[in-house]
Amino acid sequence: MDNEIKKALEQITSEYSPGENIYNNIARELKGEMNMKKKINIKKFAVCFAAAVVVLSVGVAAGSRYAASISSGASWLDYIDHAPTNEEISKEVDYMPKHPEKMGDFTLSGAQPGNSSYKDESGSVMEETKDISFEYHNGDVQVTLFTDNATTVKPPENVTGSINGIDVSYSKVFNKFVPPDYKATEEELEKAKNGEINLAYGSSEVEEKISENIIWTENGINYHILSMGNDELGEDTLMQMAEDVINS
Repeated sequence: MDNEIKKALEQITSEYSPGENIYNNIARELKGEMNMKKKINIKKFAVCFAAAVVVLSVGVAAGSRYAASISSGASWLDYIDHAPTNEEISKEVDYMPKHPEKMGDFTLSGAQPGNSSYKDESGSVMEETKDISFEYHNGDVQVTLFTDNATTVKPPENVTGSINGIDVSYSKVFNKFVPPDYKATEEELEKAKNGEINLAYGSSEVEEKISENIIWTENGINYHILSMGNDELGEDTLMQMAEDVINS
């Protein structure tokens, strides 16, 4: 079981190494569900962790008012297995995020409340929040809309577009999952150093997947749409999804 958890954490996007505390929290959560004989979906935990990775992909200077790391947790006992009502959301978080029934060709199907602890470079807690993410499906394809009202997350520096006067940032990461004994080429190592590719060791075979993200903040609420492990949806599609959320 521990190896499966570690593998799931290795097979996620971007330039961040999970701390032992994050691994332990996820391990306890998954093992607790095993004891309750509940079905475990490791991919969902990997997706949630990937969201934190993207949010913190931009480094912060010492003494910054922005967080340098984040620890997140969630319980499947709190999972909402249908499109949540505003009343259900209000019981979980102290803000009301936009969450349209449709986001592009994807339909709202569930929500996962959680909590996060934002820390500075020394590991001291700067902020603690409750948050909620929304799952959208189009057949077997899933995208996730993460929301929170954290104030210590550094805004993205690479603004790629604007919707109704709101700056949005689209990014794409090429992930190559490889076995532990895989020998990366000089070209791959250089691309990994430049952030053009994420080499994730621990897979039983070589796999290549794209992670796509679009991030923005509106009225003090941070939004993040993540497509991970799907065929590439493209910037135009994610921009339309973001527009559907902003206009809802």
